[in-house]
Amino acid sequence: MKVDTEGRLWTTGAGGISVHTALGEYLGVFELDEHAANLTFGGDGFSSLFMTAGTSVYRIETTARGIVPGSR
Repeated sequence: MKVDTEGRLWTTGAGGISVHTALGEYLGVFELDEHAANLTFGGDGFSSLFMTAGTSVYRIETTARGIVPGSR
């Protein structure tokens, strides 16, 4: 699980990466061909979403910004 700077919760699970608002409202899912195992934000501006799966590592650019470790 990860939280972005807007308080949205990003979780791995069946079907991919699910995103919920800080109030718990479901926003959607990033579907993957494989079962997502873990995720993290990184890259320039902490807006790249890295996802690990059974045999692959995925990276997508987002408009969200992850919380930089140690910043809070």
